[in-house]
This record gives sequence, C-alpha cells and structure tokens, in this order.
Amino acid sequence: TAGLLPSILNTHKQTIVDATIVVPPMQYVIYPIDPHSSYNSCKIQGIFSARGGSDDIRVYVVDKQGFDAFRRDDKFKAYFSTPQQIGGDIAATVPCDRTIYLVYDNSFSLITGKTVTTKVDFEFEQIFQDPNKLYLDDDIFQPSIPEKPVVDKTAPTVVNLESVDNTHFIVNFDKGIILSIDPSENFEITGEG
Repeated sequence: TAGLLPSILNTHKQTIVDATIVVPPMQYVIYPIDPHSSYNSCKIQGIFSARGGSDDIRVYVVDKQGFDAFRRDDKFKAYFSTPQQIGGDIAATVPCDRTIYLVYDNSFSLITGKTVTTKVDFEFEQIFQDPNKLYLDDDIFQPSIPEKPVVDKTAPTVVNLESVDNTHFIVNFDKGIILSIDPSENFEITGEG
C-alpha cells in the first residue's frame, strides 16, 4: 500500500555497570536507568558476586515508586529481588516508560562493607519507520546512567541528649550508627550547655 513504510527493528544492549563496587555498611548503591518512550521489550540482565563479612548482598530492580518505598523501609514491589546471598544472576523484564533503579543493598550489615563484582546490561528494541535514514547507536540510545554509582549518605539525627554526669552522655539517634572504639573519634563537643 502506498504511504506505508517498512519498519526496521533494532536491538540494543547498553552496559549499566561492569565493575567491582564497594557498598558501605548500612547503605546501598543505586544505578538509575532512564529509558526512552521509543523503547520496547526492556530487560535488565547480568551477574553479581559479593565478598566481605558473610559474603552477601541484596539486589533489587525497582521503579521509582518501589525505590521510594524501599528508602522508607516500607514493603515494595520489585521486578527482581534477591535475599541476602553471595551472588547469582540478575534477570528482569521492566517497563520502558519509567525510570528503573538497580540497587545493591547492604543496609542489613551494621559493621561490614561489601565488595561486589557485577556486570549488568540494559537491553531493549526500537522500531523505526524510515528505511532511508541511517540510525547510529549514539543517536538511538542516550541513557541516563551515571558513570559512578549514587550512595545514600543521609546522616543520622540526634533525637535526645541526656547528661549522665560531668563526662558521660547518652545520645539517641533516629537510626542505628556505628561508633569507633576510640570515643574521641565519635563526637566533638563544641560548646557548653
């Protein structure tokens, strides 16, 4: 039929991460993936292995709603999740119309950071209607994947400070903290109260 152009299907693979990363204790590292509305059949696939402490890490693939719930410690829906484990495969079919987060979670570990060796790719298809146009990979795929992971560094807040005597205090925080064995490295007293 006149006026109809044949479609061209292009399949692409972009590396999200191919590195050894360090996930500090009680923290997580994220890689946001921002697909384009022209993508189809979006998938996240890869592998990971963890070392340090009990040699385990949690891995999630979530959207923004799931990521926000995860940050609040609420239940969340994941396209992929693992329990605490030493390693394994990552495989998730994800929506192409929203930001997706790959999360390496070590929030359960109070003392030990984890070293995670991982390689994860984002795969998708695009359909083009103009067979006379040359499409280059650089023109087709412009991901919003940071070169370095984002680490959540929200500091704990003091919720209560109580003097026991002239040299001892009880300090309560809104979340767990890890203290140094040397008390002088933990706090600095900046004034008199």
